[in-house]
Amino acid sequence: MFIKDTDRRFIAVNEAFCQFVGRPREAILGLTDADLFDPQEAEIQRRMDERALRTNASVVDEDFLHDGTGMRMFLQATRSILRTRKGDRYLVGHLKRLQDTQAADEVVRRGEVRFRALLEETPSISVQGYDRDRRVIFWNKASEKLYGFTAEEAMGKHIEELIIPGEMTPMVKMLIDDWIEKGIPIPAAEHDLLHRDGGIVPVYSSHVMLTNLNGEPELYCLDLDLTDRRASEDALKASEERLRSAQSIAKVSNWQWTFDSNRMEWSDQMFLQLGLAPDSVTPSVETLLSYVHPDDRTRVGRMFDDAPQGDGSLSHEFQLCQADGQVRTVLTLAKAMEDSAGRVVGMQGVFQDITDRRRAEQALRNAQVRLHRQANYDATTGLPNRMLANDRIAQALKHGRRDSHSVGIMFLDLDHFKRINDTYGYAFGDALLCAAAERMMTCIRREDTVARLGGDEFAIILPDLQRAADAETVACKLIDAFSKPFVLEDQEIYAPTSVGIAVYPLDGDEPAELLRNADSAMYLAKNSGRGTYRFFTSDLDRESRERARMESLLRHALDRGELNLVYQPLVSVSARSVVGVEALLRWTNPSLGAVPPDVFVPVAEDAGLIGSIGAWVLDQACDQLRGWHDAGHKDLRVSVNISGHQFRRGDLADMTSRILGDRGLPAHTLELEITESLFMDKVAEAGPQLADLRDMGVRIALDDFGTGYSSLSYLKRFPVHTLKIDRTFVRDVVTDKGDRALIGAIIAMGHSLELDIVAEGVEDAEQRDAVRAMGCDLVQGYLYSRPLPPEEMDALLAWFDEG
Repeated sequence: MFIKDTDRRFIAVNEAFCQFVGRPREAILGLTDADLFDPQEAEIQRRMDERALRTNASVVDEDFLHDGTGMRMFLQATRSILRTRKGDRYLVGHLKRLQDTQAADEVVRRGEVRFRALLEETPSISVQGYDRDRRVIFWNKASEKLYGFTAEEAMGKHIEELIIPGEMTPMVKMLIDDWIEKGIPIPAAEHDLLHRDGGIVPVYSSHVMLTNLNGEPELYCLDLDLTDRRASEDALKASEERLRSAQSIAKVSNWQWTFDSNRMEWSDQMFLQLGLAPDSVTPSVETLLSYVHPDDRTRVGRMFDDAPQGDGSLSHEFQLCQADGQVRTVLTLAKAMEDSAGRVVGMQGVFQDITDRRRAEQALRNAQVRLHRQANYDATTGLPNRMLANDRIAQALKHGRRDSHSVGIMFLDLDHFKRINDTYGYAFGDALLCAAAERMMTCIRREDTVARLGGDEFAIILPDLQRAADAETVACKLIDAFSKPFVLEDQEIYAPTSVGIAVYPLDGDEPAELLRNADSAMYLAKNSGRGTYRFFTSDLDRESRERARMESLLRHALDRGELNLVYQPLVSVSARSVVGVEALLRWTNPSLGAVPPDVFVPVAEDAGLIGSIGAWVLDQACDQLRGWHDAGHKDLRVSVNISGHQFRRGDLADMTSRILGDRGLPAHTLELEITESLFMDKVAEAGPQLADLRDMGVRIALDDFGTGYSSLSYLKRFPVHTLKIDRTFVRDVVTDKGDRALIGAIIAMGHSLELDIVAEGVEDAEQRDAVRAMGCDLVQGYLYSRPLPPEEMDALLAWFDEG
């Protein structure tokens, strides 16, 4: 019997315990089980102590312990908890020798059964056990599958009778004997062993030596099947051999370069590519560079200079000057050479003459360019022709339908052109057409298109009009520009123009229909005295009546529930998460159908309805945002467009404060968007209200930035948080260097003022990647989503949250 404290140190032992461990009492007190028993037995005793202390209950177990003489005994061990009046706890233990050897044997048998069951059921490791004579004593199911012998067939047979190739038998015997007799372990290694059917079984073998209850050694082999890995390696080797054969057939030249010695080796084909006889010069980097075209020599020299510091790989295309002066285009590809320690010590590569391929590719590109230009552009002026104009109109209409924007189509010709052509000749007339085309280009935006339809007839396509009246601005510029004379061959020629205008969707929704109506409007302008413009109308009063009807219907739109909001996400390009949504107003009337905002908003402004509609939009957007916050999107913000009329009312800040308060929304979750033109034109009215909104914490975004004439000083003076780059710059950012430069400048300027930058109209991944590379913070556009009703936006937000 013994007593321990809670640190498991012996504080009292009886004489029987002292005799068992073979030490006097004073040599035991203060020690732990780890000081008296071997590590495995001490660990068993420690676990019993822990169970008793944890459960405050008695613990009984049976196991083997060695006494002080080294004799192994089967004992029953107990632990109980003794508590003092002060609450201290002690462990009271008893050790009782069990004479029932049958019980001891049962404990051993259970342990062996568990061990064997574990090895037997291991599915991916083949385990075999052998005695000192190399006879099989264990053969698990994985071994049966791997080698084809059942356990019944394998038991008792020598290992060399089953899976050891004949040439390996002496080595296997020696390795096993050395481990048993000398204690030299068998190292893990790969071996090719035998299957029952005589096939090779590649394995990775590791080995364990155990001692059984009788003190006899048992060797266990654990084998991993390498068949699949070998198959992959063989496939790779076959692929490399096919590649070498292909290079030989293509007469690709080879070279090798060792860094330390700076030695280079060339194949005979490489000498021929340089126009030299084999071995006529000493191969070296310097010799090779002397044959590189002067335009490429610095770049190729730098390539070789940098190679030792790189990863040993190269892929470069450049020109070689052969010994006879011919210039050839070559592609060099190289990979690293490594020493046994894995260090890159050189490179080996190939030269492939691709001159004919590059010439054929260039010829094909040139032919394609010529065919495309002939099919789509006017030969005289270089402008898009009628076919391309129709395509451009169709694209503009597609975007207009999607984004609810208007599209303007202008039809114009030169007054008295026939008389000029007849008087001065066709060459003079062609020169006048080219000069007229150049003058038209000065009157339009970058995204607009001027096309020559034939004769002196031209069309101008104005996509993404914010309002139909914008076409009138362009028409005025054209009329003014063509009122000035052309100077051709020292002749002053007056050729004023008459302009007809048709606008989608009011005047048609097909290219042919819009061109036809614009043509009709042009003749109306000619009949009105030439040198002027007219909008298409079959009856001038009809437009006024339709506008009055729209105003009447719009006055009841709120009450009849015809107005609704859709939302388009603002996505962080770095976090790939939705940080906000822009609320967009839509009107669907039973008789008018879906009316574009750029059509009905000006009507609402002129009719004095924009105040009530704007307040409704702000209230509904904040109400929806409150719902999204309650659904868990706490950081989401909403952007709402504000018109100049709302600033003019003077109560925008008060109304915003009331709505935010009613909804319990933090002010920074609301962003009010104002246009660049409003920012400039209404600065006196907007300034104080912007300051009030800033003091509340409301964010301000400057929309369509870059399309107007804003002064940078205003960006510093007024509380703008966000710049939104207009879609017209984003559309061609991938292909237009000018647009990229402008966007890069806006982003750099905005970040220097600590503003967030949003790119609008991002429709594909290339545009997103381009603006992201320039540091843009947020993107908005059809790449991620069209404007969605609230229930569909719920699903989109959930999709982004799920990653």
